[in-house]
Amino acid sequence: MAVHGGPLSLPAVLGADADVRRSVAAMHDISAQRHVDFEVIWTPAAQSDILGRHELLVEFPELAPL
Repeated sequence: MAVHGGPLSLPAVLGADADVRRSVAAMHDISAQRHVDFEVIWTPAAQSDILGRHELLVEFPELAPL
């Protein structure tokens, strides 16, 4: 995540669910005026750790395509 006004103190790599929750909470606290860019890079741990479009929409209905 890139923001105006200085770097964020987010971990470069997220491991446990708690890491993800803390990072998302920290990003949520950033005002829209400071937000510049956001990127998620995820590498599945196993070959089967993937979601198809249908599974993704069922599992996360609040997501919207960009």
